Amino acid sequence: MPARIKVIHEERTMTKGSFLIIAGLTLIPSAASARADAPNAAALVRQLSGGWPGMSASALPQAPGIPAFVVVAGGGSGSEEVSQALAALIEEATEKSSCIGETVRRLGFQFKGQELAVDAINSVKHKHFAVTKFRGKTEIIIGEFSDAAGKNELRSYLLSTQGVLKAAALTTKPDGRFKAVEIDLTTAKPEFDRLLKFWIQYYRDNLKKEKA
Repeated sequence: MPARIKVIHEERTMTKGSFLIIAGLTLIPSAASARADAPNAAALVRQLSGGWPGMSASALPQAPGIPAFVVVAGGGSGSEEVSQALAALIEEATEKSSCIGETVRRLGFQFKGQELAVDAINSVKHKHFAVTKFRGKTEIIIGEFSDAAGKNELRSYLLSTQGVLKAAALTTKPDGRFKAVEIDLTTAKPEFDRLLKFWIQYYRDNLKKEKA
């Protein structure tokens, strides 16, 4: 099992083994045959430890939670499969890990620390799935890293166990410090749905058969 993740506050740099709950726009490998890829988390940290190019982003107003409408080729449909898949993924998330404090604060958590402890699934192709009960209920954070066009970004999505998108955040590292801003839910929805489809397919390929 990898060493426990150590995420450093935005005024510091990340140490080796840091786990990031992130999401991106352009690194979108096919989800048809998703497999766990444990080395990705460490590789991601090595990429980021050299510092990110400066980026600018503006906070946008939040909208009410938006339910996911997921259609994935290969069988199953609608909210029932989403709930079943998320339940199985939650059970699969046993890796002890943590999220960047600045990111989870932008997702709406009243959290003051440097890192929020979570249970996670090992990163899969720069995509991440984590579970937290920080607010007394089970909540999920999914995300992905993107370095397209030299723009290193973390996009994170908070959702309920029924697949309802609750909040979204963009994390960057201008001037060597982490900065996170909220993303409007309507703007975030297409990329959230795409990433959720990836995890639904992961469930089908790796977890559903085991429970059949």
